[in-house]
Amino acid sequence: MKTLVDRDWSAVAAQLESRTPRHVVLDDFLTPTAAERVHKELLQHWGWRKKNWVSAHLHNARPRIETCACIATEFIQAAGPVIDGLEICDYWALLYPKNSTGNVHADAGRLTLTLWLTPDRHNLTAGTGGLVLYDVNRHPSQMLREYLVPPASVHYVRKHSAGNHIHIPYRWNRAVLFDATTFHRTDDLHFDIAAGMHAARMNLSFAIDNLAEYYEQFERDGRREKHASESAPAASADEAYEPE
Repeated sequence: MKTLVDRDWSAVAAQLESRTPRHVVLDDFLTPTAAERVHKELLQHWGWRKKNWVSAHLHNARPRIETCACIATEFIQAAGPVIDGLEICDYWALLYPKNSTGNVHADAGRLTLTLWLTPDRHNLTAGTGGLVLYDVNRHPSQMLREYLVPPASVHYVRKHSAGNHIHIPYRWNRAVLFDATTFHRTDDLHFDIAAGMHAARMNLSFAIDNLAEYYEQFERDGRREKHASESAPAASADEAYEPE
């Protein structure tokens, strides 16, 4: 089954590089059949869970679903002018059973491709529920916990932002390709969650990078964390996990 709609990927690459922050909106990203199918398959998948203690949403890491694999394969084959030899290193889906505001963070990797899958009729406030991109990028020296998880990620954006940001409204079957180093968050949500999980906001996202470099940063951070823990006094459980 063909999943991606044909488009001029050279033009996409030009648009990505011409915008600050680097991003491009890709409407009608999948064929309607593929978009409906992957939404249904993900809803029925067993892998949903809370990712961490600050998450208000459900996370599904690398769901082994045929349509997800087809999307990834077709994207890599079609998007050469954009990715220039990079690979899909990871993918995940998010589901929001509560209409909560997303956490400010940056992603690992060089590019992130995120795709919105819940039909528009379930978004009760048009123009909301999409993505907010900030005018701040993570620094290469930052560790994962410094840009992925609040409060560190929030403090960093407040310190370095000039107060500029971009709102990209939610739309079914809209994908956004953006610089993964850009701090961002899910916009305020107003979905008809009372109707059931099928009406909650869902996105499917892909991390794009050089495969070896992508996983090296996780290994490097692990070594740095180990060194820091061996050098610092032991903290109690409350000190280690209490949010500010």
